[in-house]
Amino acid sequence: MCTLGIISEKGSEEQWRWYCLAAMQGLSKAQSKLARDYRSGDAPGGADLSKALFWYTLSDTGGSAVSQPHYCYYDANVGYTCKRSAGVVKQLRSELSDEDIAEVERLLADWEPNPDDCYEPNEAQTVN
Repeated sequence: MCTLGIISEKGSEEQWRWYCLAAMQGLSKAQSKLARDYRSGDAPGGADLSKALFWYTLSDTGGSAVSQPHYCYYDANVGYTCKRSAGVVKQLRSELSDEDIAEVERLLADWEPNPDDCYEPNEAQTVN
């Protein structure tokens, strides 16, 4: 499979790791992919709505002030499609506790890209 220039087996942890590394560099499509995976349970470790909200919110800004709010997904019939993520973010917020939302907002305020976050703790490495 080749998506966003990433060649790997469909759904592999290696593919997910490459999306994570791209997301850390501010690529909105990759951030949206991580958000969808956390929402659907396809991320390593399964579903995590707080992490889904984090990545959808970050993809709204693309990690910078110049990107447009959207999320992207792959549809086998039409390819990649991007839409505004406001509805998804609103739904996730309704499913999370106030404490979880406050923690996501704190993490967003303090966020700095860290490629080591894309690896399991025992395999963390520096990525150039």
